[in-house]
Amino acid sequence: MNITNELNLPEPLVDAVRNDGYTKGDADFSITGLMSPPYQRKLMGEYGGKITEDAADRIWSLFGQAIHSILERAGESDTDYELERRLFADCLGKRISGQVDVYHPQDSLIQDYKTTSVWSVLDDGYKADWERQLNGYAWLARSNGITVKRLEIVAILRDWSRMERMRRGNGYPSHPVVIREIPVWGDEIAQDYIETRVQLHNNPDPPVCTPKDKWEKPTTYAVKKEGSKRAVRVYESMAEAEAHIEKHEQVLEGPSEHKLSIETRKGEAVRCLSYCPAKPFCNEAGKMEKQDSIPF
Repeated sequence: MNITNELNLPEPLVDAVRNDGYTKGDADFSITGLMSPPYQRKLMGEYGGKITEDAADRIWSLFGQAIHSILERAGESDTDYELERRLFADCLGKRISGQVDVYHPQDSLIQDYKTTSVWSVLDDGYKADWERQLNGYAWLARSNGITVKRLEIVAILRDWSRMERMRRGNGYPSHPVVIREIPVWGDEIAQDYIETRVQLHNNPDPPVCTPKDKWEKPTTYAVKKEGSKRAVRVYESMAEAEAHIEKHEQVLEGPSEHKLSIETRKGEAVRCLSYCPAKPFCNEAGKMEKQDSIPF
């Protein structure tokens, strides 16, 4: 992949982006690689030399990698935990690897550190991919005879604000570092997930990306009062939105002074639109663009 600098960022930042030292080691796939869309991986392999990405789009990823430097500093002290251990295991004839940020033997606990935005952890939530990734690491650990009873994400919130905490109160994180407990899958569920992903990625002609791969948001229909920016209610179908207005008029025995209208909010494939460097070489993305900004 070629890294551009269209925004004329300082060269040290651009060089740091270009000098990405990530490696999956002597493996066919990494856990995070298996989580990615197989079709995207195919395109990246075929057109990698032609694909470009701007350094500005990789800045937060760069800061995420900086966590590993912080953990290296922690490793300079006498600790009772293991740091950044890369594990390997075989599945369906393929070598799989993954690097565990922190393992606490006394608690049989794997922790993974993330730099992320506040919205990722609002209302005690977390990203679904975090659950898949950590359970992939747990599968690797168990394959190496390492006991895993607990999984945690340590989320460092890059956009946390004390003022927002004071304004919003409960529901907004109280601190810029949040820990989320992740459910541990059973052995059969984890094995089935890894085998399924290996089969998909091992296919030389994988199917096009699924709605989940595309981070697809559906088209919705917002019922709004005339002159108001906020919706009274948002529906998944036009029929439901129209039924809402009809019921409203029946209750009031005719149109009211607060006229209701329907705003169509077109869905979009978030990854395709903003986060896939292979987009210029994807026929599916091209088809969607012709349908007006990737609607669904």
